[in-house]
Amino acid sequence: MLSRAVEGAAAGRGGVLLLAGEPGIGKTRLLADARDLAASLGSVTACATCVMAGRPYWPWRQLLRAHGGAAVFDQRRHDEGSRAELFEAVDDQLSTVTGGLPLVLGFDDLQWADAPSLRLLSLVGRSTPVRPLLILGAFRDVEVGGDHPLAAVLGELGAAVSVLSIGGLDAGAVSTLLEEQGTDPRMGPAVHARTGGNPFFVREVVHLIAEKPEGLDQVPPAVGELVRRRVAATDPAGRRLLEVAAVAWTASDLALLGRALVIPAADLVGPAEDLVRSRLLERVGAGYRFRHDLVRDAVLAATARERREELSWALGTVLLEGGDAARLEEAATLLRTGVAAGDPTVAVHAALRASTAAMTGLAPELAATHLVWVLDQAALPADVDHVDLLLDLGEARRDAGEWDAGGDAFEAAARIAVGLGRSDQLTRAALGFGAGLSGFEVRPRDQRQIDLLRQAADALEGEGTDSIEAAYVLARLSVAVYATSASSQRDAYARRALEVAERVGDPGALGHALAAWCDVISGPDHVEERLAAADRIVDAGRVSGNGELELLGRRFRVVALLERGELAKFDAEVAAFAALADRCRLLVRWYVPLWHGLRALLGGQVEQAGSWALEVLDIAGRADSINGWMLGNSLRLSMWDQAGVLFPADVAEQLAGFVAGLDPDTMSGQERAFVLGLAILDDDNESMRRHLDALVAQGFGERDAEYLGTLTTCARACLCLGDAQGAAVVAAQLSPYAHLWVVDGIGAALLGSVEEMVAALDLLCGRPGAPRRQAATVELYESVPAPLLAKRARGWPDVIAAATGRPAPTPIPSPAAAEVGVLRREGGTWLAVWAGREARFADSKGVRDCAALLARPGRELHVLELAGGGEAPGGEIVKTCG
Repeated sequence: MLSRAVEGAAAGRGGVLLLAGEPGIGKTRLLADARDLAASLGSVTACATCVMAGRPYWPWRQLLRAHGGAAVFDQRRHDEGSRAELFEAVDDQLSTVTGGLPLVLGFDDLQWADAPSLRLLSLVGRSTPVRPLLILGAFRDVEVGGDHPLAAVLGELGAAVSVLSIGGLDAGAVSTLLEEQGTDPRMGPAVHARTGGNPFFVREVVHLIAEKPEGLDQVPPAVGELVRRRVAATDPAGRRLLEVAAVAWTASDLALLGRALVIPAADLVGPAEDLVRSRLLERVGAGYRFRHDLVRDAVLAATARERREELSWALGTVLLEGGDAARLEEAATLLRTGVAAGDPTVAVHAALRASTAAMTGLAPELAATHLVWVLDQAALPADVDHVDLLLDLGEARRDAGEWDAGGDAFEAAARIAVGLGRSDQLTRAALGFGAGLSGFEVRPRDQRQIDLLRQAADALEGEGTDSIEAAYVLARLSVAVYATSASSQRDAYARRALEVAERVGDPGALGHALAAWCDVISGPDHVEERLAAADRIVDAGRVSGNGELELLGRRFRVVALLERGELAKFDAEVAAFAALADRCRLLVRWYVPLWHGLRALLGGQVEQAGSWALEVLDIAGRADSINGWMLGNSLRLSMWDQAGVLFPADVAEQLAGFVAGLDPDTMSGQERAFVLGLAILDDDNESMRRHLDALVAQGFGERDAEYLGTLTTCARACLCLGDAQGAAVVAAQLSPYAHLWVVDGIGAALLGSVEEMVAALDLLCGRPGAPRRQAATVELYESVPAPLLAKRARGWPDVIAAATGRPAPTPIPSPAAAEVGVLRREGGTWLAVWAGREARFADSKGVRDCAALLARPGRELHVLELAGGGEAPGGEIVKTCG
């Protein structure tokens, strides 16, 4: 299985394969063999070993350092989005270091990987099935329980990961190993029975047998006993060195170990060499390390708890005094472990420093670990604020993706802040829930967030003065209640936010307030107002130097330009957004492939649109963006709809499950419109009728961002059902917006012009001039070009004919090169059509004269021909003007 995975990677098929087994079972050797095979097949390889209490992202630093890319972890500021920025930078680096060749990454001892490294592994691993990247890893399954972070990663990776359990060698393989080590292979069955085939146990037994023939009988049932016997045989200096090295996890830095033992490093070289000869340590460059991690484990287990605490405190103190920022995490962990042997105040302050460094280093999981430990202390130093600790913990949990746990910390902080009358801390707690990129991601229907924001708004309002904080709180509140409150309440919050922001004069607060206001007026009645507000948001972002705010303004611009059908300006705005997102290195970049997918679908490039949609889902998955996931799938649904193809089986099953979970009596207008759209695609007339009637009865919902989409779906249902009465109602709602286009979400797709739907509904109702309006719509789509929409517009006469049983209206040629007028006698009246406008006239000599002239264009008529008073020609007279 391992060799097949490596060969698959060389052929462009990636994945994640993890080797699980007990210590010493041979996982490391298998990883090395896999690396050699990958290299022989032309893949680029890189391997790393995880250690406990190492720097954040230590294994990833090792991997990228091998290819000159470790700088992505350095000199990064901590702010919203920076962690996503780092993850994307690492992913980009993996794509560039290989020069287009397949890449195989190896991680040994994953059971000791830090939580941020595992989070990065999870995110990168999800994309491996669609790229030539194979991730190999090894971990001790006996140390990975259900609550271990690695277990969560395995669940997140799902089908992308395979776990291969490594068992012991069989008796024949043990005999072969004995022969390779110069020992009688006939002892294989006995050694196998004593060791269970664990290669490490076997090798250790071989060493004992080489020392004395009766060694096999002296092999203990656990390697720990074997190691303790060896340790007991060393001199006191060697035992002290092993003890401090075991506490420090690594043994390579004799200078550090010597300072902790108060022994000159030079005096430790001799004992270290003795330990190498006894196969407890091995040389690594100019230093040393344990020959096997089980050796370290056995030494640590044999060391008294008080001694371990003393050594931990000594090591932590030495590291802290050394001032090496790169080893602050290690120092704080050691001081926490050995706090019983030292001063708790020193350990608390070290943990807080390490927490701050972890947040700056985009490792919120490590920050949370330190903060939880500090909060668990019986007494805090006088200069440490309990509420600030809870707020820091909430932000760390939130940034680590632990939304519920972060919310618990924010709520706890808010309760104390309210009791103390600290509106600043209450505000920080309330805004803490609104994680995301300057308003790009605000979690909907989060009642805890809403309650805290309302508390903070009331507290700030009670102070009677305007503030930047109040503007932010009110703006965030307007967005947070969007799915739960009436539009009047959202409107009130947004207006107050805008008024406060205008008075305080802060560009950032003004930009956020304007963004909230744009969400409130997201419907078709306010396109121009939103476009003007978007310009102001962009300006506010530039003035305040906030690139994320500028991106938010540009996002509003994109949607408004689509609604106006200004595609050239839309293309320019997308290019500006992409350039800024690249400079900010934010994972909001999933908007860019989304909009490229919209453009591809509009141009009829269905396969290309599908590729863009998959890229959206990939980036949004790594950014943990709910919006990105929803809109990426919306693009796919629009693609299948407009292309007239069936949904894939798995998607159809998911959609069926979603519909089954809705309550027909309580579903929202947006949900009902979605279900109606599925009924249209399924040709389910009964379901169409039911949901169309319900939407008409509801008045089609609020005139928000979904209003035109809902009406468009209702229009399609009317056409499919041949419902002229419903068509008249829907057309009356759509007609005021005939100049706009229908946009799905935040630019997931263009669903067509409103004019197309009005013209088709008029065809169904038999209104004069409808064929002309339909022809003009087809011409519009052909000029874009939008071939799929043009095909749909041309097909409405046939849809109406099939639904009503009436002959299809006669199509009118596209007026691409000429204007066409009609003059036709209908009984005692005349119908005149010109440039899409109609008029009727009573029969008269003047109208008959015009008809006679138009009947023979380009020919002279004698006045007597017109004065004769004869009957005018019948039928339809068409005059074409070039």
